[in-house]
Amino acid sequence: MKRAIFIFLIFNALTASSQTLWQPFYISPRDGKAHIDLSSDWLLTHRDSKTDNISELSDNDWMKVASPTSIQMAYFKAGKLPDPYKGLNSEKYEWMEKAIWYYKKDFTVPDSAKGKHLFLCFDGLDYYTRFWLNGKFMGEHQGMFGGPDILIDSLVKFDQSNEIVVELISANHDKPDSIFNPYEPGKVIKAWELTGGLGA
Repeated sequence: MKRAIFIFLIFNALTASSQTLWQPFYISPRDGKAHIDLSSDWLLTHRDSKTDNISELSDNDWMKVASPTSIQMAYFKAGKLPDPYKGLNSEKYEWMEKAIWYYKKDFTVPDSAKGKHLFLCFDGLDYYTRFWLNGKFMGEHQGMFGGPDILIDSLVKFDQSNEIVVELISANHDKPDSIFNPYEPGKVIKAWELTGGLGA
């Protein structure tokens, strides 16, 4: 029986191509040599529209993100925008749900992992996401509570740099503000963290 090595990422940020990623198995947590932690040192950028050609992102300005967080907190922690929970500062963040966001990270898988099953595991991406590894599109996912877990055996380069790119699109992207009613349930719900602040 093949042994498995797992790559984990705990990630929660704002975030849709026809290859839907599904979960035919449960990936239990691993540690030690069977775990590569990807939860720090990501780069973040955005565009006004989606792209299927991620090489178009090479000319973008990328911002360093020390650890997984929301887009709003990434900007606040980087000192680019004020505290969204003070006064009316949250209004300065409203544009973010209309943008298309991209995270990327380089990582290395040791040669000792050859011949083993490799999974790229996420634990919370909000809301619509697409994934590329080393320029190869892997699929898309919808929803923020867990997953996807992506089998990446055939795409990984061993003892070399691998680049993962994650596209994130807000649940409210392309939805006019005029149709939002917080008192009527629906498929997606506006992010409440954007309404922080008492306006005082």
